[in-house]
Amino acid sequence: MRRAPLCVVVAVTLFASARAWATPEDDAKDLFVRGRELRAANNCADATPLFRKAFELMPSGLGSLRNIAECEQMLGHAASARRAWLDLRRALLTSTEEKYAGWREEAEAAAAELAPRVASVRVDVVVSDKNGEQPASATTPGLELMENGATLPSALVGTELERDPGTYRLRAAIKGGAPVEESVTLAAGEHKVLRLRVVRPERPAEAPSPSPSSPSRGGEVPADRGWQWPAGWVAVGIGGASLVAAGVALGLRQGALSDLEAACPAYETSPCGESARDPVSRGQTMSTLTTAFGLAGIVLGGAGAALLLTAPSARTGLRVGPGQVAFRVDLD
Repeated sequence: MRRAPLCVVVAVTLFASARAWATPEDDAKDLFVRGRELRAANNCADATPLFRKAFELMPSGLGSLRNIAECEQMLGHAASARRAWLDLRRALLTSTEEKYAGWREEAEAAAAELAPRVASVRVDVVVSDKNGEQPASATTPGLELMENGATLPSALVGTELERDPGTYRLRAAIKGGAPVEESVTLAAGEHKVLRLRVVRPERPAEAPSPSPSSPSRGGEVPADRGWQWPAGWVAVGIGGASLVAAGVALGLRQGALSDLEAACPAYETSPCGESARDPVSRGQTMSTLTTAFGLAGIVLGGAGAALLLTAPSARTGLRVGPGQVAFRVDLD
């Protein structure tokens, strides 16, 4: 009595597992069936996207591609329908399946029948600059081409573009320039040429940068102040810092002396106790540092001053003028 419910549970589990492991081909078949149902209800507008998705998932299913061609033709999209028929013909060149027998001839005939009803537009772009006007091409630098907000490859400029009947907004621009936009309406079998003129902006003239190694006429080239100038300032800076440190050490020495006088007032004439050891030690250390920093500051400061005085003058230079070459040295 319990076997029947158990079998039902097993069957449901197997069915659920099979659905969970559906392949892209299974999804493509489901989409194809739904598309066929919509087409049977004369709803090719909604059926076509399903056929396209089915063909993307399963390119070997050429039935989806044929339904795309037939639906586009029913919708009056001659260019899209002809393109789909030609894609089907190319795909059939490598197919050996019996179910597709005769399809290639039918695709060729349908594409040929649609050809006179295909509309087209050619977009010619002319670039205007200071040198005049030149027709744009795929190699024109900075060229941008758009159709209904979507970017088109620049290689399509000047090329016949097959389009379904409708209105198209075409836009051309050159990098840095103002875009030019124009709309064109195409009827079945109509061919139009759209000419867009864009202006390339002129680049601002760049001022030549002065070269220190090549003086202009009448100009003056400041002389190099040599290594003495930076070295002198470094020495003066370190010397000044040493003198500041000497002053700090001197102040600390005086503080230690005050502590010694407080701990042992008669330190000059009488021995002092253990309490005077620390101020004596600090005083001796600070005395040594005061002497060392003071001497270093004096020596480095003097050396730095000497280097600054012996550095080449900032007012020494070479002047080149009409009919003269002069070397000036100001020693004051």
